[in-house]
Amino acid sequence: AQVLDSFKVLKMYGWLPAVFRRLESMRERELGHAALYLALRAFSSAASYCSPTLAMLATLAVIRDDGKPLTAHRVFLIYNIINLVRAPLGGLAIGVSAIIDGRSALRRLD
Repeated sequence: AQVLDSFKVLKMYGWLPAVFRRLESMRERELGHAALYLALRAFSSAASYCSPTLAMLATLAVIRDDGKPLTAHRVFLIYNIINLVRAPLGGLAIGVSAIIDGRSALRRLD
């Protein structure tokens, strides 16, 4: 009932177009923030997916530049170590994402 009374007041004083413009600008800002959030989240997911492979390639490049031979044994050992570390790092990325989502939800409540 109070919402309907508020609309009556807005219509009576002719404030409806101004209120709609303000709401539209707020919606556009919110959509811009949502698009930025989704883009950053996609970049973060891509980076966390590619980081083990990039770490392995960087490790192999450092070993080769250090003058040590890249034997099959050494390459597969590094590959297995990177794969063992992949799961905990994936959990870390998910945890950081959950913390960021929680903080943004708390900000909306305030």
